[in-house]
Amino acid sequence: MFSFLKSTPLPDDDFVTWLTATFKWSLKHFDSELFYKHSILVIPSNKLFPGKMDSLEAMANLIFKKVKEYAFVQHWPCTLMDQNQCLTNEQPHIEVKGALRQLQGIEQKNIDAEHKLVFTYDPSQIGNPEAMIATFSHMFAHYLGNMVAEMPPGKGENWSEISEMIAIFMGFGIMFSNSAYVFRGGCGSCGQSTVARQASLTEEQATYALALFSVMKNIENKAVLPHLKSHLKSFYKRSVKDIKKRELEVALKP
Repeated sequence: MFSFLKSTPLPDDDFVTWLTATFKWSLKHFDSELFYKHSILVIPSNKLFPGKMDSLEAMANLIFKKVKEYAFVQHWPCTLMDQNQCLTNEQPHIEVKGALRQLQGIEQKNIDAEHKLVFTYDPSQIGNPEAMIATFSHMFAHYLGNMVAEMPPGKGENWSEISEMIAIFMGFGIMFSNSAYVFRGGCGSCGQSTVARQASLTEEQATYALALFSVMKNIENKAVLPHLKSHLKSFYKRSVKDIKKRELEVALKP
């Protein structure tokens, strides 16, 4: 009768082991010094995503540019297109000059379109910036992971979950937690989703990973909780306690 009062259980040991191994793999390949000294917790705010544009295309480009900056991949040659105008699913082979992630990278000039990564956006996501931020960061994480020769934990069999985890490792966890649940039905008559993002990690898995990022970065709960959906706040706090009890951040220290 009172089952609705029960707390959502924390992830099991298998998930925690996989999460820790994935973060350790990410630290090894995506610059642990950059992570500890410069990565930030990206929050959906006007402070981190300033500006107001007068078109869907301009707004998508603004969000894309800032995601690129916070992911430290500004030097990657990229093209952003409306998904309804993209005519190919093939991606070119590109060569990233220098480190995969750079603190103040600058995109190379005079790169022809055939040698740029193509990113697409869904115009319907403009009304849900968090979903768009998560989508863009997931795309960058996907390409980033594919540029590493060493296979990630699980040998890539759960690649979508791994690439989402890389994005959370890069600081975009709040967006993944808040946009993980896709409600089918939207306004009732239109049949559209209120969150147009295909999520692989559950809300709880993404939130636990976010908590690990925060503990590793010494980010206090008060800096995270105001930006999480209400029903995730308690779970997040329990996750932080569990991570500290397990001393996962100690195991991941370089």
